[in-house]
Amino acid sequence: MTPNGVGVEDYRVQLDKFRSLDSERNGLLENTTKELVVKCKDLQEKWQRTQNDYQWEYKGRNSLQQELQQLHKLRDRGLFVLVLIDADADGYIFQERFLRNGANGGREAADELLGKVKEYLATFLDGYDDKTNVVVRAYANLKDLAYACVKKQLLPSAIVFENFVSGFTQRQALFDFVDVGAGKERADHKIRENLRMSLANWQCKHVVLGCCHDAGYAPFLEQFAANDADAERITLLEGTPVASKISALGFKRTVRMPSVFVASPLSVGSPALPSHSSIRWARPNRLGPIKRNNKGERVDERLDIDSSIMSMLRKRMIQELA
Repeated sequence: MTPNGVGVEDYRVQLDKFRSLDSERNGLLENTTKELVVKCKDLQEKWQRTQNDYQWEYKGRNSLQQELQQLHKLRDRGLFVLVLIDADADGYIFQERFLRNGANGGREAADELLGKVKEYLATFLDGYDDKTNVVVRAYANLKDLAYACVKKQLLPSAIVFENFVSGFTQRQALFDFVDVGAGKERADHKIRENLRMSLANWQCKHVVLGCCHDAGYAPFLEQFAANDADAERITLLEGTPVASKISALGFKRTVRMPSVFVASPLSVGSPALPSHSSIRWARPNRLGPIKRNNKGERVDERLDIDSSIMSMLRKRMIQELA
């Protein structure tokens, strides 16, 4: 027994308790350490997967950004503005000074139209610059249009109009004056389908639409007027006054180009003979005595007659005989 009254056996019991507590503590520490090691490894694996995912996303994002930049470059390189013209004689007739000048007049008309379109686009179209292509598609029954121009004395002959069309088309690589031939609404069909296709093409920045003289387009144009995105991309080109049914659709933009087109319509119908003053009547290329052959028969030289006049005469004769 110790002096304080505690026996040796009591110390031994306390020591055993301490040893037991130490053992439990060591076991707890060992188990906790093992759990921490497992959790650390799990976190490390998760971190590594996250890091790999991040790297993959980072590389993928960079790749997508590069592709997007490339697409923007391709888009900007192919941007265009489309000018559609129903060029039959009741709406959009080029100024007489262009028509009478044949091929040179056609080239001058193409330059004037291009300049006015660019001048107009620069006033409102975001991102527009000279790199934006201007595509012009004019559709008409060229034969009837030529007859109408000759009849109204805008032209001396149909061949002058043919030369004008050639000059206009050849002047700019993206300008076409297309002959749709005879038949009702041939030009209308071309205008409608080109407009529909172009508005569905994101590279088409804007459409300058030259068909607003004809109320027959109103039901077709209504769908685009009702769509704000489409309506924002359309400008009505006014030659002769805009038809009231088309005005009622509410398109925001209208432009006139009086230096390019006349403001009054021509009527196009069956070919008719030009007025007396507009015909270059055939004249013999000779003066002098009458020529005769070996048999004493009169021989006349071939007369120089405009082919367009002959064509009109033949058609008139056919009509009279029918």
